Amino acid sequence: MGKGAYIQFKDGAKVQVKTASSYISAEQAQLNLDRELGADKTLEQTKANAAAVWNKSLGKITVEGGSKEDMETFYSCFFRASLFSRKFYEIGADGKPYYFSPYDGTIHPGYMYTDTGFWDTFRAQFPLNALIQPEMHGRYMQALLDAYKQCGWLPSWSFPSEGGSMIGNHAISLLADAWAKGIHTFDPNEALAAYLHEAGSKGPRGLQTAGTAGKNTTS
Repeated sequence: MGKGAYIQFKDGAKVQVKTASSYISAEQAQLNLDRELGADKTLEQTKANAAAVWNKSLGKITVEGGSKEDMETFYSCFFRASLFSRKFYEIGADGKPYYFSPYDGTIHPGYMYTDTGFWDTFRAQFPLNALIQPEMHGRYMQALLDAYKQCGWLPSWSFPSEGGSMIGNHAISLLADAWAKGIHTFDPNEALAAYLHEAGSKGPRGLQTAGTAGKNTTS
């Protein structure tokens, strides 16, 4: 059985609550709260700060021409395309990034991203990120290889760990596309080793490698 608690307020009471979470520690959750919401006194302040972040991000592309409806459609799609990749790292007291790995259950320095299934997003979403968010995308590429080291597979559908629920090797195209676009934040030899492993194995839920499945041999 789980544990829980509740607080009851008077009917009609106006209540404002700040919350923060962490996969690392309670102390880290407090740091996250202080950094992200500590200076905000009201919900309206938080909304205004969030709007400023989104305006800066969406302002990376300026649209000219077309109708008002066309512009609204474009920025609506751009907004949705910007919801991923989802950060899974936290900034420690020393100002450096750390994350709890959903793959091996330990804390690592560096960047991690999750909640991403590459089904079709590898075709356009991630190539777009490489063009307009190159710094973040470079971190993502290294995070892919870190995930490979920690769980033995390039993620195919992470939520937050590897679900092993998708066919194909879509992460391979992400790394290849990033390298072709000049994002060289990762070791290409490590990427090639991961490619070979992915191409020659059945997947996280497979029991045999593709090269040995179904063989009938004698010695």
